[in-house]
Amino acid sequence: MPVGGTKDTRGKDVERARNLIDIHRYPEAEAALRRVLAADPDHFGGLSHLAWLLYLDDRLKEAAEVASLLVTHYPNAREGHRRLAWIHLRRRRLVEAESHARRTVELTPDAADSWTLLGRVLARLPGRVDEALAAADEAIRLDPHSGIGYEVRARTHSRSKRWSDAEAALTEALARAPHSTDNLADMALVKMRLGKVEEARGLLTNCLRLDPSPRAVRGVIRDIETNGFCEQLADVHTLACRAVGRPHLNEPGAAGEDARLLTEQAWLARTLWREAKQPEHTWPRAAAEQARALVTAILAADPTNRVGREAAMAIADEDEDHVAAYGLATGLLADGYDDIPYMHLVAIDAGVKLARAADALDLARVAAARYPDHLELACWHWRMLLATGRRTEAVPAAERAALLAVESPHRPVLELARRETDSGTEDAAVRVLDSVLTLTSGAYVGRLHRAGLLLRAFNFVDAETLLTSTGAPSDDGPTCAMLATTRLAQGKWARALADLERAFAAPARDLTVPRLVRDNLRDWGVPHALRGVYLEALALLGEEDSSAAMAAADRANLFYGLVGLLMIAATADNPEALRWARAVAADARALDPKHAAGSAIEAIVADPESADARTFVETVRTRLAAAATG
Repeated sequence: MPVGGTKDTRGKDVERARNLIDIHRYPEAEAALRRVLAADPDHFGGLSHLAWLLYLDDRLKEAAEVASLLVTHYPNAREGHRRLAWIHLRRRRLVEAESHARRTVELTPDAADSWTLLGRVLARLPGRVDEALAAADEAIRLDPHSGIGYEVRARTHSRSKRWSDAEAALTEALARAPHSTDNLADMALVKMRLGKVEEARGLLTNCLRLDPSPRAVRGVIRDIETNGFCEQLADVHTLACRAVGRPHLNEPGAAGEDARLLTEQAWLARTLWREAKQPEHTWPRAAAEQARALVTAILAADPTNRVGREAAMAIADEDEDHVAAYGLATGLLADGYDDIPYMHLVAIDAGVKLARAADALDLARVAAARYPDHLELACWHWRMLLATGRRTEAVPAAERAALLAVESPHRPVLELARRETDSGTEDAAVRVLDSVLTLTSGAYVGRLHRAGLLLRAFNFVDAETLLTSTGAPSDDGPTCAMLATTRLAQGKWARALADLERAFAAPARDLTVPRLVRDNLRDWGVPHALRGVYLEALALLGEEDSSAAMAAADRANLFYGLVGLLMIAATADNPEALRWARAVAADARALDPKHAAGSAIEAIVADPESADARTFVETVRTRLAAAATG
């Protein structure tokens, strides 16, 4: 058994270091822990506390290395897996975080904090809301007096924009921990989403009163700025900024030419750009535009600012501005900033898009040597060797990538590409590799994000145009699934069902596709004509059908909402939309024969040229416009 907490000399040193960590005296704590590990490199307490110290000090790469050593030496102790789960969660490596969080639960299934950790990870993964809530509920069952399980429930509901449910969960959390500044801050953000500005202001002011430390105050500032509440909460924002002697960095130019402030502002810009792509963000377009404005001002003040250049590179990559992305990425690499694989990926991908195959190959060679265990970079190296006619070198590169892909969901596809490489069919191998590498490119992520914004604004026509534009992938799973959503809303169900078949048959499909299909069809109540596709998605996920558990009236409301979309799309050029509107209305009527709107909507779909039908369509348009801008 690990013995890091025993009262031997080294154990006392570790205990002293733990106390120093608690009061944020990290350099002294690190020195003590390094002395322990110099004498005993496998010391459990030394490794565990050093990993946590590095995590708290934002040295995440070092923290991951130390925590990995802890797992290697003590594979059946939960602490290493728990540390790694937290570190990977912070680094947004959610697949690895889930793996270690699940191992933590396996090792200590009766520990509530193991379940809350798993819940936190699952809440960040697309389509895993139900699992996250189940993990939080198990934590609550194991420790009903703790507020952490309710906190996880609240954050999970927030990611689904279920603000009232989040408010209820946070009320329970605060009943158990009334002075938790994290919960008070979360409740303030939820109150803002519910329009309760004065309550939110009081909660954030209380946070500042309870913990006036610079770290806590900066947390309040971060919450206000990254969620776009600077205007509504101007007084609290100003008070907090004054407390730490910091200007309003949400305003372009506020950092002046101060290197430290410019870097802090650049981190804000990166966060805004990243968070704008999260489905729960309230104002994604505004956040993205603010990030652009900040980056422009930062680079105007200091063109050498690393974080600002990285933010500009990410924006250019996702905007498909390959010239700018290539220049920024290769410039950063030339300056010695090669410690982030993403930078290499952007440079290589942009080089390929700009038809600079020889340069892309050179970049891929360097990246594969710098990160020999990175699957995507190994695949790029392999692909560029094939694309430049170096099949002899490509064969061992393919073998290396295949070894790295042992636990990847894309392993079958990469094995196919390896066989194509071995047999000498280079073009076929490149096409197969592109089916995987496309899914990781910034341009692809950016296109899906822009399509998602259009869907949120109920602009299904422009979303369809974007997803079918020149250069857009034609057979990847997520694109086909999103394209199906745009066409279902427009009444083009025959084409939408074909899109869904392509999504399920995509060569590089993972669980993202069935989750997208499941969630989109649930949002419309699962009409009868789409039930087969819905059940196919559930089968791939290994889930049971829960749509029948929804109240009949609630499900009928979803059906009638879909009818409204289909009636807008029903024109002389698109008679299919009217046919499906009638079918969905019939589904709703069968489900809830006494629904208050049933008879009226049946009459509207029966006579789409009537005055009532025109009024209905205009009302739906008005409500959609209000929802899109609200």
